[in-house]
Amino acid sequence: MRCVPLAAILLLLSGLAATMAGISAPSSSATLSADGKRILVMVSSVPAYDNLHPVYFSLPYGKSIVIQETFPKSGVYDSATLAPIWQRDWFALKSDLLWSDDFTDIARLNRFGLTRDWALAFYHEGRLVRRYDCHYLLTGFRHWLFLPSTSWDWHTMWYGRFKLDGNHIVLSTARRRFYFAGHELDLGLTEHYVFDLSTGTILERSSTGVWRIWFYVVILPVVIFVLVCGLLFRWILGRLIKKRHS
Repeated sequence: MRCVPLAAILLLLSGLAATMAGISAPSSSATLSADGKRILVMVSSVPAYDNLHPVYFSLPYGKSIVIQETFPKSGVYDSATLAPIWQRDWFALKSDLLWSDDFTDIARLNRFGLTRDWALAFYHEGRLVRRYDCHYLLTGFRHWLFLPSTSWDWHTMWYGRFKLDGNHIVLSTARRRFYFAGHELDLGLTEHYVFDLSTGTILERSSTGVWRIWFYVVILPVVIFVLVCGLLFRWILGRLIKKRHS
């Protein structure tokens, strides 16, 4: 009877988990530039997974290659010679990246940013030029209790919209909410940013829903206090009237 290596069993279980538990498969990826001259490559951080699930990519002239066998590192490569233009040691899912047409500039979203030291990073030719953390991007109510969570990759979603608009990155944070006893309290706070893709500089910044927080924190308690005082006054007045007639 042949023994199945423990590593193979673990990889098989991780593959099942990726399907059943909503965990993104750490597969390598490759994207051809708009002019077909460059390839943006993300080499998996889990080589053993790629060995079991090889990813193929078709070059512009028709040849099919296996990503993890062709490219040693993540980075940008010449599509004709496959020579590296720039290389880096990090990996990101394709859905967490936005880029310029020639891959010179890249924005990288960290979906786990709420518990890490960075949430959004900008790269120029592979070099980090600027990054931001959630403490900076979320101006208030940044605790996980006020943010939505997802079972896909099991994380707290600090982010909302993340898209490319010309040479700009448009980012919005998650709308703050609070759940208590099966009820949702919509705090409404959301931050909106526009970044320059090349430098990572913030070009526009705004917040919406701040009035809701003031309503819940200041106005609502005052209204409740007035109502309680009114009810208490009516109760005392009723007691006095009843005592006078008795």
